[in-house]
Amino acid sequence: MTIELAFLRLNLERARQHLIDELEMLKGYSSSVSEKLESIKNEKRGILSDIEHTLKKVDDGTYGICDRCGKHIETGRLEILPYTPTCRRCELKKPCIQSINDN
Repeated sequence: MTIELAFLRLNLERARQHLIDELEMLKGYSSSVSEKLESIKNEKRGILSDIEHTLKKVDDGTYGICDRCGKHIETGRLEILPYTPTCRRCELKKPCIQSINDN
């Protein structure tokens, strides 16, 4: 494993643990803020899932390969969002479910 991948792994593992700690902390809040907290927890669970998926890709040598099209993910995109599973082109093709849910 190169130094960059080792550094990436370390950062992803730290981010993963931080999210796990935050999710654990959010368990104890009252039901009055429950709906908003559930939204926050779901978002954090999604990021945690992406990080765990990325750690598996680092281990199996496929880090940086788009899950949809199989092409390389742009370096700049990986620098900004190291746990992204898709290239920019495939991400732009994804339907915007959030805007539908916001209405």
